[in-house]
Amino acid sequence: KGTLTFDASIQGSRSEPRMTVVTGEARGSDLSFVTADFPHPVEQCNLALTFRGKDFSIQSIDLKLGENPLHIEGKLQGWDGMRGDITIQSDFLDLSDLIFPGITAYLSQKPKRFQQGIGSNEGTASSAWREGAGRFMEKSDIHLDITASRGRWEGFPYGALKMECALRFGDLYITRSSAAWEHGKLLLRGHVKRGKSPEMLFSGYIDMTRQPLGELPPSLDFISSRADGLLTLEALLFAKGGNRENLVSSLTGSVNVLLDQCVLKKSNVFIKILDFLSLQ
Repeated sequence: KGTLTFDASIQGSRSEPRMTVVTGEARGSDLSFVTADFPHPVEQCNLALTFRGKDFSIQSIDLKLGENPLHIEGKLQGWDGMRGDITIQSDFLDLSDLIFPGITAYLSQKPKRFQQGIGSNEGTASSAWREGAGRFMEKSDIHLDITASRGRWEGFPYGALKMECALRFGDLYITRSSAAWEHGKLLLRGHVKRGKSPEMLFSGYIDMTRQPLGELPPSLDFISSRADGLLTLEALLFAKGGNRENLVSSLTGSVNVLLDQCVLKKSNVFIKILDFLSLQ
């Protein structure tokens, strides 16, 4: 629902869609819609777009996705795959909402040009649209600059978040990213390549001071379930693999650890943790 207006002239031909030229603007107010490609409905969407030939300018898009308010601006170019820059700003980002299974599945699978039996068995318009969108992304090179004042991940609150990344021909490249919270900070960079030889590679730096173990997110339960207390940690980590399992098993690096007011729930806690991290 909502109001969407489109005032533009379009020049082109069906035989050469890449030569299409659009001049004009589009505006929307109080839009809301549901799509299977997002984990939550898009609500309170207001947008202002301008078109100049093959250039496409996002003057502003303001929307709410779940509990996440997003403000988007950018400049893009081209129709058969896009090139350009987009900035995304938010007062609050719940990463558990945004890093949903659909994105993980897309980045984990091979591009269509490297798959056998190209096509969908669903035979639905929605699946055809998703395949078309996937092929479009495999031709695109879009740089993203993402910032958030605060947010949470698996219920774990964090403060300022910054990320510079690119969706380049279907692959994800994280040039630099950082997140801070009350007791520490994280720096991360890496990439997820698809292609004939899929590869995930990440390097990160973690610095924590007197972090209560009981407040760690559920994905770190292998630590919090075995000990209680305050964790001071400095770690430099590196991982590389063709899938998530190989990525975790390849994790290496160096860690300095100090536990204060510590109560061990299981006597082999340190052996388990070091074995998991492949660290000595």
